[in-house]
Amino acid sequence: MPRWLPLCTAAAALLAFVATLGGGFLGDDFAYIARFHALPFSNWPALFFKEWSGGLWGYPLVELRPVTALSFIIDSRLFGGDATGYRLMNLVCHAATTAVVTMLAWKYGAGNIGCALVAGLVFAFHPSHAEAVAWITGRVDVLPTLGGLLFWLASGRWEAGGSRLALAAAMVALAAGLFAKEMCLFAPALLLLLWVTAGLRADRALWRRRIVLLVCVAGLLAIYAVCRRLAFGGEMGGTGTPWENEDAWRRQLSYFLWIFPVLPIEGVLQFEGLGRVPLIKTVLAVLGIATVLGLGLATWKAKRTAATVIFFTAGWWLITIGGLLFVPYFSPRHLYFPSTGLAIGLALVLSQLGRRLRWPIAAMLLAWVATAHYHAIQPWILAGQTSRQLSAKIAATHGPDSLLLTSVPNAIGPAWMWAWASPFAFGPPFQEVPPAPESVFVSKGNHFNPDRWTLSRGALLAAISDKAHVSVIAVDPDGRIHHRSIERTALAEELQSLATTEAHVISDDEWNLWVHSLTRPPPVNRNSPL
Repeated sequence: MPRWLPLCTAAAALLAFVATLGGGFLGDDFAYIARFHALPFSNWPALFFKEWSGGLWGYPLVELRPVTALSFIIDSRLFGGDATGYRLMNLVCHAATTAVVTMLAWKYGAGNIGCALVAGLVFAFHPSHAEAVAWITGRVDVLPTLGGLLFWLASGRWEAGGSRLALAAAMVALAAGLFAKEMCLFAPALLLLLWVTAGLRADRALWRRRIVLLVCVAGLLAIYAVCRRLAFGGEMGGTGTPWENEDAWRRQLSYFLWIFPVLPIEGVLQFEGLGRVPLIKTVLAVLGIATVLGLGLATWKAKRTAATVIFFTAGWWLITIGGLLFVPYFSPRHLYFPSTGLAIGLALVLSQLGRRLRWPIAAMLLAWVATAHYHAIQPWILAGQTSRQLSAKIAATHGPDSLLLTSVPNAIGPAWMWAWASPFAFGPPFQEVPPAPESVFVSKGNHFNPDRWTLSRGALLAAISDKAHVSVIAVDPDGRIHHRSIERTALAEELQSLATTEAHVISDDEWNLWVHSLTRPPPVNRNSPL
């Protein structure tokens, strides 16, 4: 393979997201970075036997992710409260994953440069990757994908030459992927399926090396299972049997629509899906049966190319997307791993076409993917820029003798803002001089634990009493920031219009409307002699 080929697609992946480097932290970023910034390195090994969040959301998660945690620990030591370094690490991981996708497409495309190039570019610009790459916490899907694909790459080297170094590299990559996120379990399962379909007629020597690899994988999976057992006991995660869960099947339709880059779905289809559940089940069942029959026929007829194409398109999708039935919420970043097979499969399909059709179709496909990516990335760029400006405004205006009132939307379009994690956003390492918790008031919807941040007239009056002045910051849904400083006596008067009794609890809507009204300058008294 020419060395320039993976470098070219990796550069394209960097180019696709370079505009996000100037953004700040978003959503869960504040919570996880604050946690791992304060976590000593000596405490990290314990994360192999306990859930990684430490209960920061108010309840434990069934998630064993020490490798992802380690990436946050290292980044927090290197970059502190500067989001640029964290974002650069996401971009580097995305570029590396794109390069590996290109290498695998070269291998399974029989050394076709055009096939490898198209696969790499489709993956680099796929619109579903906006959340996974532009959101720092989205690396929880990038890292296991990179680990799983490196496992594939190193396994191929082991199969080809029997290099023990390649075998060791495969195990290290798989271990890193598994302990980054459990979705990496798909990697060895998919490789085994490819062997028994497109590679069933390999010679005995090759199968002996494959069996050695499978034994090593089984040993690693046993270690992983023990770690999960120690961390969670009998609870292994998931939402139970999803067959009767209508929301789960509607999410499947959303994933089905999102995974095709030629369908840049917007609005309600993107997050909720449409259609009757029995119809969705029927269509997906028909696709599944057709895929199994196609793979079986291609294997029986020894049509290796056909089996490989079917595997990387429909087969890869059925396995990876089917696993998302057990995930209780929809997110485009969950498609990061499934889209690797799609990118390779699309490139393999194009490579089977004649030249007169291949390149025009490839050009239209890439243009469509790039256009969809552009629209998908814009909200994340805006949200990141708004978050950085907001943090700077808070640092510049809030002092030890002031009260801070804020209204920040949970999201700008599909891009998170400060949802669920605002308490962390006001602490280290994001603010050099963190304000005291009792001097900050925000809407309940921004917090992971609303009972701890109940807003009432009495609480505000008590906080105003010992502050010299008040800073008010409000952010519009389109990212515009409004700021105003108010004397505490004036704020006490404004507060009378918000609540009638001291015990009255302020709702999110009341709070947001009130804070936005406070940022408007007072009306000019035209009867004044001034």
